[in-house]
Amino acid sequence: METTGVQSTSSTQSTQSTRTTGNFDLLDKNQFMKLFIAELENQDPLEPLQTNDLTTQLAQLSIVEQSEHMSKSFDELLDIQRSMALELTSLKERISMDNTFATYASFIGKQGSWLNAEGEENTGTIDSVISRKSQFYAVINSEEIPVTEIFRISQGVNGAESDI
Repeated sequence: METTGVQSTSSTQSTQSTRTTGNFDLLDKNQFMKLFIAELENQDPLEPLQTNDLTTQLAQLSIVEQSEHMSKSFDELLDIQRSMALELTSLKERISMDNTFATYASFIGKQGSWLNAEGEENTGTIDSVISRKSQFYAVINSEEIPVTEIFRISQGVNGAESDI
């Protein structure tokens, strides 16, 4: 019985395959596993993958899994930071609105002066301050006057004045 020799050409392919798997940052875990299994299935039985090579490739798989996990964690952290930034912006706006309202509320009981539609100066006691759709109004003689149109606030009829 005559035996013919088998010549191996896959050792070069195995080395090249190992080098390409070194660029694992372009592969996800499933792609890496498919490539790894294909390499094991197609390895030369006369020159099987060395234990060190196998260990190195399994370590690379672990690194790929860890980097995927870290990427997901960073995405979650980024989402949390975005959410917190929105909350802080909303809080800042509410505080600003509260401060503005408190300032305008300090006008209650004082005399306010504004120009009417004909350009005539009107003066009256500010009874209350209201907020509607982020706009503030002083209620004077049951009329809602935008606070931005009030140009003078005074303590009373003979009180000190301050232009605003």
